Amino acid sequence: MPSESIDGVPCRGVTSPYPDDFASLASMIAEHGDELRSLPNVVGIGVGYKVTGGVETHRRCITVFVARKVPASALDMDDRVPPRFHLHLTDVIEASAARAP
Repeated sequence: MPSESIDGVPCRGVTSPYPDDFASLASMIAEHGDELRSLPNVVGIGVGYKVTGGVETHRRCITVFVARKVPASALDMDDRVPPRFHLHLTDVIEASAARAP
């Protein structure tokens, strides 16, 4: 899967016709989600708000659920969930840590 960099931030996909509203993000996942699902350790994908430092932010993102969260340094570059996917923020959440509001 080719990787690009925008403003120094690695991302997969160069352009995105999808705005950051949840319905558009869900459509983008339906169309391109297999790229993320093919990464090792990925068990699911959804949309949500990015969590930074344990605090939910107002930024919509693609939430990538993994079986076990490991340091990025322990993964090959091609096996990492990019910080942006088709220009949209991503957030990696350990599936066992996911909970309903």
